[in-house]
Amino acid sequence: MCDLVKFLWRLTYYESRLLGMLNFEIDLQTGRARCTPRAWTSALIVNLLVLSGILSQIYLWHSLPLSWSINDHLMEYLFLTTFAVRLGCVSGTIVSRWSCCHRLVRLTNAFQRLALERPQVVALWRRRVLAKLLSATSKELMQFTVFLYSNRNNITYKGLVIFYAFLVTSLLTELITYQYDFALLNVHCHYVVLNRELREILRETRSLQLQRRKATLMIECCRLADRLECIASTQTQLQCLVEHIASLFGIPSLCESVNYIVYTICMVYFVYNAYRRHNVIFSWTSCRSALIVAKVCCYLIDVFISAKFAFILLDAHAEMIELLAEQSDLGLNLDERLVTVFQSFAMQMSRKPLKLPVLKLFNMKRAKALAMASYIFTNSIVVIQYDMQHYQGRAK
Repeated sequence: MCDLVKFLWRLTYYESRLLGMLNFEIDLQTGRARCTPRAWTSALIVNLLVLSGILSQIYLWHSLPLSWSINDHLMEYLFLTTFAVRLGCVSGTIVSRWSCCHRLVRLTNAFQRLALERPQVVALWRRRVLAKLLSATSKELMQFTVFLYSNRNNITYKGLVIFYAFLVTSLLTELITYQYDFALLNVHCHYVVLNRELREILRETRSLQLQRRKATLMIECCRLADRLECIASTQTQLQCLVEHIASLFGIPSLCESVNYIVYTICMVYFVYNAYRRHNVIFSWTSCRSALIVAKVCCYLIDVFISAKFAFILLDAHAEMIELLAEQSDLGLNLDERLVTVFQSFAMQMSRKPLKLPVLKLFNMKRAKALAMASYIFTNSIVVIQYDMQHYQGRAK
């Protein structure tokens, strides 16, 4: 698994460089990031090509939904909305990457330094990185497969060009989402390691209750206080990194949230539309049905994994707060310095809670995810009801 993860990670890095989503270099041996003229030049050329392609697609906006020859304006509007959100995400990210290049380099190097301090973090994120890369790759492959299979008898040059533009924007937004998810996953794994160390400190502190020698008790308490201060310092660094991540990925995270909503509604309507009319895109043969079901499953799995990266980080932070709350049960015969460090750390956590803001509009949490799912469900029903009403009207 380790070799596969390293291969996929390097492949993603080179893909990001090739598509202009990274305008700096990373030494794959040491993990250090640096800005170089070569990286700037290659990224600038690719970004100009991408932006010119986006402008050309906006100029040819009226022809975008014609790749499948769908005689359905509602489907066209949903398609165009999804495409517009992805274009906005890519354009905003490209512009922000040049204004925040040095901040991204500092963020990458900060993670590299923290990983050197606690190398066990790398082993924690390998499996989740592999799951995210495989789910994202499967989603894009299924999207490409469904298009080719559904249009294998009537593929046109114009349709291929338009689908290629849609596929490139989808791939670029996927790379942006992966970078954001990987940053959150890194912070989560550090929290997991810190919670383990904090749990060990609590266990050793409880064992000191039986210590009767004051000199030994003081030495052990000072040693534990030093370790606890190190944990508190690292937690402060992690929280600062989360704030930098939220600032750097504000526009992409907002666009991706809107994209999830619109694309899910579009996919629900697409499946309903195909099932109802049978001849809009394809007939429901067993093979095509299986492809559509596989595409929907890959998409939902990828969305679930991306959302889980944010939630498990918040859970790890909440677990740290619960562990610190246990210090009130440790007894009264501890050294004053250790008690002070515990109280200072607990106050630091309560005074500055961890938040994952999306462009300062709202904070990512489970309640927002449930509200988003409810919004998708409600609007999917509205879109289907609208289609039923107008379809029945045309049928009459």
